[in-house]
Amino acid sequence: MPASQASQHHQATAATTSARLLSALLPTDLTFLTFLTLPLISLHHKSAPPSNKMDLQTESYIANLPQELVDRIVDFLPTADLGSLRRTCKLMEHKLFTYFSKHYFTKKQFMVTEASLHALVDISEHPSLSPCLKHLIIGLDRYNGRTRDMADEAAFTEYKEASESQSRMFTTGRAASLLARALSNLKSLQTIDLRDFNSMTRYRDRQTGTGAWRSWGAPTLQARGHVLTMNDSAMYDGRGKFFYTRVFQVVLAAMAGSSSRPEALMVTLRNRIRGLSDSAFGLDDWMQRDIAPALAGLKTLHLDLSPDDPPRYGLVQSQSNSQDTFDPQNTSIRRFLSHTPNVTWLRLNFQSAHRDSSLRLINWLATVPGTDPTARILPWAGLDTAAGRLSPLPWSDTNPAPVALPLTQLDLGMVYISTNVVTDLFQKFSNLKGLSLFNTKLYPASRIHPGRRVNLWADLLKDLSANIPANLWSLKLRNLTQINTEKIQNPDLLVEFDGRPERTIEVSKKSLEQLAETVTPRWPPELPHMHHDDGEDEDEDGDEDEDGDGDGDGDGDEDGMEQNSEDVQILL
Repeated sequence: MPASQASQHHQATAATTSARLLSALLPTDLTFLTFLTLPLISLHHKSAPPSNKMDLQTESYIANLPQELVDRIVDFLPTADLGSLRRTCKLMEHKLFTYFSKHYFTKKQFMVTEASLHALVDISEHPSLSPCLKHLIIGLDRYNGRTRDMADEAAFTEYKEASESQSRMFTTGRAASLLARALSNLKSLQTIDLRDFNSMTRYRDRQTGTGAWRSWGAPTLQARGHVLTMNDSAMYDGRGKFFYTRVFQVVLAAMAGSSSRPEALMVTLRNRIRGLSDSAFGLDDWMQRDIAPALAGLKTLHLDLSPDDPPRYGLVQSQSNSQDTFDPQNTSIRRFLSHTPNVTWLRLNFQSAHRDSSLRLINWLATVPGTDPTARILPWAGLDTAAGRLSPLPWSDTNPAPVALPLTQLDLGMVYISTNVVTDLFQKFSNLKGLSLFNTKLYPASRIHPGRRVNLWADLLKDLSANIPANLWSLKLRNLTQINTEKIQNPDLLVEFDGRPERTIEVSKKSLEQLAETVTPRWPPELPHMHHDDGEDEDEDGDEDEDGDGDGDGDGDEDGMEQNSEDVQILL
């Protein structure tokens, strides 16, 4: 073939290949660009060879596309292909840098290993990437305490040393030191987020991978045969602390040791049996002083809690039995909240079967500062406090006083709450715009005599409709229960809204009245009148399955249990 024909053939082939590549990159609604640009591509290949490498870059067709078209094209590229495109030339790297940094460094996840936290430090010191990072996620990836069975000695040694190194990150203070160094450099940081799951929102890589955003370094370790878990069952370290508690304390220490002032602190535990215990919030005197500015700057606080874990340390029955706010298992949490006076969005998810775990803390939260503690008595206490048998404890360092918070959004999950406390919450937080209740069990404000079927949720909603909080506009309810007022000792009753477990409404007098009409407890069928007493005790096993689904709202699966000979299944 003559040289001229060969050249023409090469140009035509190159033009066709370029057009096909562009067509493959473009989504269906933009494929028309292929036909518009094919003549330009052909013209480019017929032109004289550029004189230098910069000409090659500036005359590249895709490099001359408007920025919004380039961004639209790369939206559909997997991460590996996007990286290849960035490496084609300096001009393309420059053109894609803003897009790349926005999609990969605005929110970034790291874990507590030397390499991962050091990578965070390097990013925090990068002049262009550091300002991009606004949402820092600390993944709760951890090595199992037991080394794996490996045939290869070198692989076994590497895995063993990596596992031990992670433990030393806590005992030596290395984790807190690296994190504090990074936080001080991240001037744009807004959110610190602890998670025991990987977000499945990496849409561009769902065809070539799992579609999950993982902690930096985790895929590399997995490729080497290392097994990292976020499972709650492997998180107990044998010394009374769970892994997420230790990581949370590292984050607090880093905040105390840095100049960082994030607006949000979140702890979201999905794969857990328990949440943060009261000990996780303990602040020594030096730490209270150093972390105070950071906590005072928080506007969003999301916590997953198990205040009564570990169990009470042989606490004798005392004044705490009668007071509805005092619980020595939530003292540190209450002190912690007193250091967050500017929080406007508070989310508390509980993970505990013990009703006092949430009951007393929520009662304390609803108490107005300055309230006489002797006025806070549990309705079922049954104690002659007037005679002085047991008197509630005064506000003190061991019984921290209530705090005022400028809340506009309150989310409560897995809580045990009375009708009057819900009203107290609205009265105290008068600026509240939204309230979300998930897996919430309602009980009456005062003692009731068994035998009557009382729809507690309907009564509460009717009361709200008559006295609507001034600023409330959103009410979200899901997986609600109430005590069985007919037989207090029987399992709790699942509540439904026209047969559905959840409702979200824009608050108005009409919407609340309509909601009150649709809410219905799932009462057990009426049993035939029994003319004899067989002397057997009724089943009082009311334990609940509280493994929560972790969507940041405290809801979980409910177990069923059988009652009497009718085999009626009551959902807890």
